[in-house]
Amino acid sequence: MPNIRRRRASHHHSQGLGSQLGVRYDLEEEFQMLQKDEDVIALEVVQLKEEQESFDREMGDLKRRLDLTERRPQQILSILGAVVKNPGIITQASEQGKHQ
Repeated sequence: MPNIRRRRASHHHSQGLGSQLGVRYDLEEEFQMLQKDEDVIALEVVQLKEEQESFDREMGDLKRRLDLTERRPQQILSILGAVVKNPGIITQASEQGKHQ
């Protein structure tokens, strides 16, 4: 609590009560400021959690897209391999497309 300013004990007895009230007021003021800070921090935590969830969803989407992109060349090579082994497969595929 670095913002709390404590008043030094006065040599006059008449200021004793006033001094105590001043310290009490300072403490109440500091307490209110800390409560506001806590509210602001709590709001920031909620916002950061929402951002993290959004980031996690976006990363999941990007990973799925990357996986699909990595599979495409493998699928193309597999199709080309099947065509090389059986060139008639293209005519069969086109005829099946016409019948649908």
